[in-house]
Amino acid sequence: MRSQRGALTVFLSIILSVMIFFSGAIVEGSRIRIAETQVKRALENAVGSVLAGYDSRLKEDYGLFALASENENYVTKQISFFTSFVLNPKTNLSDATLLSYYILNEGKHFWNLQDYNIDAIHINLSHSLNNNEVLEGQILEFMKYRAPIQIASRFSIVELQNEFKSISAINDIKTMKMRIDRQLAEIATELEKLDKQVKLANEFSKETVIGKANSLIDYINEYKRGLDNIDLHLMKIERVKEEIRNVAVGEGEEEVIEGLKKQLDELRDDLKKAEEKLRRSDKKIIKQDNSMDTEFEKYLTRNKRIKGRVESVSRISKNLETEVASLEETLANTPGTNPVFKEMVDVDIKNYRELIGQKSLEKLQNQAYENEETISSCLNSLSTIQTYLSELKKSCKDNRSNIMKSIEDSKEDFGRKLNDYNNSLVLKISDLNLEGSEEYDNVREEITKIANKSIKSMFSQMEKKSIPENIHNLLEALNGQEHIAFEEVKIEFDEEKKRGGMTENMQEFGTGIIRQLTSSKNIVYVNEYIMGIFKTAITQVEAETNFDENLRGEPKTERESFFDNEIEYIIFGSNDQKANFNYAITAVLGVRFIANLVYVNANPEMIKTASAKAKTAAALTGKFAVFTYPVVKSLVMSAYATKESVEDLDSLLKGETVPLMKRYVVSVQSEGVSPKGAVELNYEDYLYIFLMTLVNQDTKLDRISNLIQINMHDGELDSSFVVKKYHTYIYTEMKVSIKNIFLNLISVEELNTTKIGRHNINTAIMDGY
Repeated sequence: MRSQRGALTVFLSIILSVMIFFSGAIVEGSRIRIAETQVKRALENAVGSVLAGYDSRLKEDYGLFALASENENYVTKQISFFTSFVLNPKTNLSDATLLSYYILNEGKHFWNLQDYNIDAIHINLSHSLNNNEVLEGQILEFMKYRAPIQIASRFSIVELQNEFKSISAINDIKTMKMRIDRQLAEIATELEKLDKQVKLANEFSKETVIGKANSLIDYINEYKRGLDNIDLHLMKIERVKEEIRNVAVGEGEEEVIEGLKKQLDELRDDLKKAEEKLRRSDKKIIKQDNSMDTEFEKYLTRNKRIKGRVESVSRISKNLETEVASLEETLANTPGTNPVFKEMVDVDIKNYRELIGQKSLEKLQNQAYENEETISSCLNSLSTIQTYLSELKKSCKDNRSNIMKSIEDSKEDFGRKLNDYNNSLVLKISDLNLEGSEEYDNVREEITKIANKSIKSMFSQMEKKSIPENIHNLLEALNGQEHIAFEEVKIEFDEEKKRGGMTENMQEFGTGIIRQLTSSKNIVYVNEYIMGIFKTAITQVEAETNFDENLRGEPKTERESFFDNEIEYIIFGSNDQKANFNYAITAVLGVRFIANLVYVNANPEMIKTASAKAKTAAALTGKFAVFTYPVVKSLVMSAYATKESVEDLDSLLKGETVPLMKRYVVSVQSEGVSPKGAVELNYEDYLYIFLMTLVNQDTKLDRISNLIQINMHDGELDSSFVVKKYHTYIYTEMKVSIKNIFLNLISVEELNTTKIGRHNINTAIMDGY
C-alpha cells in the first residue's frame, strides 16, 4: 500500500496537469471567440457611427443617404476612434473622468482580460452616388412605401391606355386620309404643269413651219442656180483658154491675146463671186434647216413632257387606288369609330374614287404620242431633203432638175405630214361642285397668328438660364452629349413634316402606356420619385395643389434649385431651362393637337364650317381646285385643332385639367365651354407620360444625378459638393490583437500570432445605406 502512495500521487498529478492544461485551452479559446465577436460588433458600431454622418441636406431634400466625406484617412481615424472607445474605454477617458471612474467603483480594479490593441485599419469607400445602380437602389428604398400611395392617387393607367388606343386608331385613319389628300394636291400640281405644257404644245404654228419649209426650198433652188452659174462660168473660162491657145503668135496678134487674157481674168473674178454667192446660199440652207430642227425638237420635247406628266399623274392615281382601298378597309375594321367621323370619311372615299377614276388624260396622252410621231415623220422628211441636197451638190447639171423635183416631192410629203399635228389639245377634268357658301377669310392664317402670339406670351414668362461652365464640367453624364440648341416654338401644324413626328409618336405614347402596365417596379418607382421630388415650370411658390408639395407634404419651393423646371430637364436634357420649357410645351401641344384633331373631325358643325371655307379657299387655287379641296379642308380642320390645342395649353399652364379626348361637341365660336372626357390630365400628368415614353431609365438617373450636383453645388451651403465623391458603402478591414493568458497554442494559433504573448484577430465588414 505504501509503495502505491507515490504512484497515486504521480498519477493524480499527471491527470490534474492535463485537466488544467485542457481547461486553460478551453478558456483561452472561449476568450478568443468572445474577443472576435466583440471586435466585430465594435467595428460594426463604429462603421455605423461613421455612416450616421451622412449629408443632412441631401437626405432632407432628396431622401438620399451618402457619406459626406471624401477623405479616407479621416474616415479611418473616425472608425479607429469609435472602435477603440468600445474596446478600451478607459484609454479614451480624460484624467478627471478616470478619477470619477475609480471613485464610483470604490477604488476597485478590474482585470483587463483582453487588452485589445488596434494594429491596423484599412477602408475603401465605394458605391458612389453618381452610379446609376446605387442611385436607383436609394430611390427604391425611399419610395418603398411612398410610391404605392402616389400610384393609387394618379390617373387610371387602364383608362389612359384605352384613350390613347382610341385616339391612335382614329388618328391612323386621319393620317391615311391626310396622306391621300396630299397626293391629290400633288396631282393638282402635276395637272397645273401639264396644263402649261398643253398650252405650249398648242403654240405650234403649222403656217410658220410651212413658211420655213418654203424658204428652205427657195434657198435650195437658189443654191441650184448658183451651181448652174458656176458651171456656166467654168465653161466660158475653158472657151477663152481654148481661144488663147488657138491664136498664132505673130505681128498684130499680141493685142488679141491681151484682150483674151483680160477677158479670162474677168471671168475668173465672176467665178469667185459666184462661188461666194453659193457659199452664202449654203449657209442659208444650213441655218434654215437648223431652225426647223430646233423648232421641231422644242415641240417634240413639249409633247414628251405632256406624256411624262400624264404618266406621273397615273402613277400617283394608281398608288392612290391602293391607299383609298386601305383606308376603306381600316375604317371598316376599326370598332367604335365616331359615326360623324365615319360618315365624313365615307363621303371622302367616294370623292377620292371619282377624282382618280377620270379617263380624259388617256386621250390627251395618246394625242401627245401622235404629235410625237408626226414630228418624227416631219424630221424624217427634212432628213430626206438633206440627202437630196447632198446629191445635188455632187451632181452634174443634167441631173439637177430631177433632184430638185425629188426635193419638191419631199417638201409636199412634209406638208402632208405636218397637217397631222394636233395643236388643239385640251386638258379637261370633270368638276365636282366647289361652290363655297362662306366668304374666304384665311382662317388658317388668322388662327396661326393668334396661336403664335399666345405661345410667345407663355414662353416669355420663362427665364433663360443655362448651367454655368464650372458646374457643367462636373456633370459626367453630359460628357460627349450633344446638347439640344434653343429654338423658340412656332405653330406650323399645317406642314405634315411638323406634325408628322408627333402623329407617329401618338402610337408610341399608347404603347408606352402599355409598357408602363408591365414595366418593372424600378421604373415606376423612379418615375414617381421624380414627380414627387422635383419641380416643373408651373410649381407654385405657395403650394396650391398636391403636386406643389413634395413627398413629405412640404412645398417644393422650399428646396433650393437651379432650374425652375427640373422635370422638363430630366425629360429633354438641354442645359438651358428655356429650351426645356420650349420642348415641353411643344410636346404637349403635339399631343393636344392630335387629340383635338380627332375631336374636331367628329364635330358636325366644325366639319360643315370647314368644308364651306375649304371650298372657297380651294376655288382660289386655280383650275384644278377639285384636287386641292381635300387637303385644304384638312388644313382648315388642323387650324381648328390648333386653336383648341393652344387654348388647352393655356389652361394646363394655369394648373387646370383638360380632357385627353373631348367628347362633348361644341362649336368653334363657343366660349367658356369645357367638354368632358373619360380621362382628364393636367400639365404634370403630361410630363409623367413623357417620362414613361420618351426617356429611358439610365438617362433619367443620369439627369437626377446632374440635378443633385447642380443644386447642391449652386447652393451656398456647400459650393464644393461633387456627387461622384459621395459614397454609400464602406468596406473595412481591421486587425486587432489581444494578449494571451495561458499558453501560446500551437498550429492555428501560432499562425495568428505576430508577437510573443499576443493573438491577432482579423475581421472585415461591408456596410452602407
